[in-house]
Amino acid sequence: MRRFFPPLQNTAWLALLFFFVAIAIYSPILLQQDLDYDEGINLMKALLFQRGYALYTEIWSDQPPLLTALLAGWFALVGDSVLAGRVLILAFAAGLVWTMHNALYRHTSGLAALGAVALLLFSQEFIRLSSSVMIGLPALALAMVALWLLLRYRDTDRGIWLALSAIAMACAAQIKLWAVVAVPAALLYLLLSDAARPHAVRISRRTLLETVGWLIVTGIGYVVIGFVFGALRMDQLIAPHFDADTRTAFLYTNNLLYLRYAMQRHIPYLLLALVGVIWAARWRQMEIILPLVWFGASVVALAVQRPLWHHHITLFTIPLCWLSAYGIQAGVQVVQSIAQTPQKSRGEILRTYGLCVLATGFLIAILFYPAPIYALIRQESHSNLPIYNRQMVDHLRQDVQSAPGIIFTDRPFYAFQVHALTPPETAVISRKRLQSGDITDDMLVQMLEKYAPPYLVLERFTSIYGENFLRMVHDRYSLRFEVDSSQYYVLNY
Repeated sequence: MRRFFPPLQNTAWLALLFFFVAIAIYSPILLQQDLDYDEGINLMKALLFQRGYALYTEIWSDQPPLLTALLAGWFALVGDSVLAGRVLILAFAAGLVWTMHNALYRHTSGLAALGAVALLLFSQEFIRLSSSVMIGLPALALAMVALWLLLRYRDTDRGIWLALSAIAMACAAQIKLWAVVAVPAALLYLLLSDAARPHAVRISRRTLLETVGWLIVTGIGYVVIGFVFGALRMDQLIAPHFDADTRTAFLYTNNLLYLRYAMQRHIPYLLLALVGVIWAARWRQMEIILPLVWFGASVVALAVQRPLWHHHITLFTIPLCWLSAYGIQAGVQVVQSIAQTPQKSRGEILRTYGLCVLATGFLIAILFYPAPIYALIRQESHSNLPIYNRQMVDHLRQDVQSAPGIIFTDRPFYAFQVHALTPPETAVISRKRLQSGDITDDMLVQMLEKYAPPYLVLERFTSIYGENFLRMVHDRYSLRFEVDSSQYYVLNY
């Protein structure tokens, strides 16, 4: 197949070129404001960790530790800045693009692999999330690496690839636990791909040992990383996400509406993927198990996830783009077949041209549905950003430079920008923690008494804070600056 497109051989560098051109044109990476509220949380956790605070015992966190540790190490090398953090995430996104291309190139063609990369760049929120200091995309990038290494293992039969795959999956789960949605895909591929080989009549004992061994190494890797960082804390890592108060604080119907919108946004992808699944089944392309099972598991997980945010969508768009590549390959193979055997019957022409026309039609639809793709990417990359108060940051920077001190804020991005710390217990202060009762009025009062932070910035949750906390703020602090919903207080001495 690859020889049919000789100029497209070894197209990994072209895939990376496409990625960086798209980033240069559409990415908000250079914006000084936060692209999502979670950016400030992740940046502040890394800054606190770099300054010597311990995760989970001092820094409250409901997420695994690996990205926080990587960001802290990265800041130690290049300095703590928003751009530095975004560049690290960009490197993960580039690795995801490179890995997806290579996983497809070995089993389809250079054109199909490049097509999958283009579809990924066109997909909802991908450009924006490639530039945001958030944990989802790095976790899925490592999950993609783990699945690609399984393909390498099946191609070469070298055990080192199997072991590295398990380690990569363990690392992915220690960035964000939702990466385990890809684990069923890995297990089914290991079990079924070997059984589908010529002369294999059933799942062999060796295949079972490979599968169980991969799962055991993944589990051991996860536990070891968790032990090193003290991250075996189910009270912080698991309970907050499944607590009844957390799940009832958000409307389930809103989740389903958002998931339906995301599906509608990707209707041409879904149809192209369907063509690909039919083609792969016809030609016994067993590697399609990986994206197919990953996609199915992701849709189920997102359907029950509460709350569902925009950055969760990549959980299914990444395997969907992988599946869509097989639809592109169906068209490539049709063109190849016609070129090699031009004399065909009418029935054969209709069957072969039908697949090609379907794949081409769905690809064209992606460029214009639900809007011209260039406008859609720009809108998704730059719209619905948090309201950013530059004046607030300027006031904070001026005061912190003259009198350094801790800043209590529900917008830790502001504190990070002026290189100040927040109390580690409230580095992660979110609507979920407040509405579920994980952060109480009494806890906030105790925090003010413990740290006596000289600066307070209240912005996001002023309508949720309790009476005792607000009374202490008004008694002990003076309002220095107010703009829109942001209030900046300084301690009375």
